[in-house]
Amino acid sequence: MIHTIIKYLLISATLFFCSCHKPKTDIITPAKQLIERQIGERAQSIHFEYIEPSDGKDIFEVIASDGRLTLRGSSSVAICYAFHTYMKEACKSMKTWSGEHITSVMPWPDYELYEQVSPYELRYFLNVCTFGYTTPYWDWERWEKEIDRMALYGVNMPLATVASEAIAERVWLRMGLNKEEIREFFTAPAHLPWHRMGNLNKWDGPLSDAWQQNQIALQHQILTRMRELGMQPIAPAFAGFVPEGFVQKHPDTQFRHMRWGGFDEEYNAYVLPPDSPFFEEIGKLFVEEWEKEFGERFFVKFGGTSSIVNK
Repeated sequence: MIHTIIKYLLISATLFFCSCHKPKTDIITPAKQLIERQIGERAQSIHFEYIEPSDGKDIFEVIASDGRLTLRGSSSVAICYAFHTYMKEACKSMKTWSGEHITSVMPWPDYELYEQVSPYELRYFLNVCTFGYTTPYWDWERWEKEIDRMALYGVNMPLATVASEAIAERVWLRMGLNKEEIREFFTAPAHLPWHRMGNLNKWDGPLSDAWQQNQIALQHQILTRMRELGMQPIAPAFAGFVPEGFVQKHPDTQFRHMRWGGFDEEYNAYVLPPDSPFFEEIGKLFVEEWEKEFGERFFVKFGGTSSIVNK
């Protein structure tokens, strides 16, 4: 009887220990798949291990000895960063925004790096204007490369504003505007960051049905991959800028008509007062429509401004 109890306690303790040292989700597979996209079948020779975070912060280790390479990390991003560090330091390889140099060093060179803890729990990436200067016409193939690069550089909190206008259109339809009134509100794709910041409306617009649909599909791919890697993308939210059609429907509301960049008045933004009951209503609708399409989100960005002047 005593032997049975001891055996039971040992098994229970082992199960408890194992359950406490496994991540809630599979962090190995997404990291391995990303590394395979960088070096192909050579990734099959790498060993991957999970280690516990350090006080809530990511940690990684690299051990390469006698041709055996082991990457350890507390998240998919931590493991990818460990790989990037090893390739840079031990193999003299680099993958950057301006090019890459990946060497085929086999067997894996000896290298050791223990208990490297990130000083930051969240590592943010991308500027609002990047979605106009750089990314507006990217397809999934290009976005996949960018998300891979984010993980290799340790990013776990990227800005993700693709399809903002498709969601906004659904909100404005619910607020009583027709599609023509909504579409004339949006600029062309390359100018959308300045539209979202309340600088500019209409310029080179409108957006087409095909554009809106393609952006929704693309954002699903982007967010799915970011979440697979354990990232926490920042979603857009209502910042107070409204279509002219909404202004005309509510003449009793004291909207502010802004000016920016020397553009004619017809291209300037209207801003809804934050104490207006419409502000909260529209804000909730935007979150509701976003989460209906893309799922729950944890971080939101409320737009911003770029040298706007009140009229």
